Amino acid sequence: MAKQLGFLDQLQSAGAAAQSKEHADAVARAASLIRKVAGFMEVTPWNSETVESIAEALRAEGIDIGAEGSADDGWKEFSHDGRRWQFDADQLAEWDEEDEAFFFHSYHQLADPTPEALSALIDKRWAR
Repeated sequence: MAKQLGFLDQLQSAGAAAQSKEHADAVARAASLIRKVAGFMEVTPWNSETVESIAEALRAEGIDIGAEGSADDGWKEFSHDGRRWQFDADQLAEWDEEDEAFFFHSYHQLADPTPEALSALIDKRWAR
């Protein structure tokens, strides 16, 4: 996190040297939001409570993220071989019973991911 905060210090310096007040305000706001999200990144596991806390922080900054639960985030859930999985266009995540959250598993590298294609990939690469 120290490396991230060093970047943020540079970002704020750039905001101070900005040519216009609008640009300086935008840079300061971006730095503030990045600091908030970086604070959440220290929290594990990433579950619905963590995501909702980030959403609340963004709403408090006046950023429209849509109605709660209405946005399609691209993640689809399925079960295979007695385990719960989620995937999006690029990633595969596996449910952890103990933490009650999905955790990154791998990049699936499929052009057209479907539950069936991912089930076959899981069987081929990571059969237990």
